[in-house]
Amino acid sequence: MKKIIAAVLIIFIFGILIFLKFQEVLEASAPKNVIITNQAGNDIIIDIELARTDAEHTQGLSGREKLPEGEGMLFVFGEKSVRNFWMKDMNFPIDIIWLDGEKIVKISRNLPPEGEKPNNHYSSGIAVDYVLEVPAGFCDTNKIKAGNTVFYKY
Repeated sequence: MKKIIAAVLIIFIFGILIFLKFQEVLEASAPKNVIITNQAGNDIIIDIELARTDAEHTQGLSGREKLPEGEGMLFVFGEKSVRNFWMKDMNFPIDIIWLDGEKIVKISRNLPPEGEKPNNHYSSGIAVDYVLEVPAGFCDTNKIKAGNTVFYKY
């Protein structure tokens, strides 16, 4: 009986170590920044937080007090699809940058927070695989437009 308990314990510890290593590999392979080359040819660097799971997609930036300038949330999707977002439980306005791979295909600017029961939904209109949320006015201030190129820095 002691041997069985010891074996189960070893397998359990080994499983935890494998899980932790897998998490480390995932984090190392995740982008830390997005770099957008704007209309003037300048590189704009944005520190990003990733939203990869359905739960993270649903939560987004809801409930936060603010999003500091130069920071954003990058929503990563496994496949391209038309995406729809809302401003539920948001406390500040944002710009939404709709991305097809490394190309900005659309920007929804200065979207106001709408509280618990939002009336508006914002759509990419075409299939995208990434969505980047940044503080409102960020795109205008930095001369970011549809057609600009995006690079993911690891």
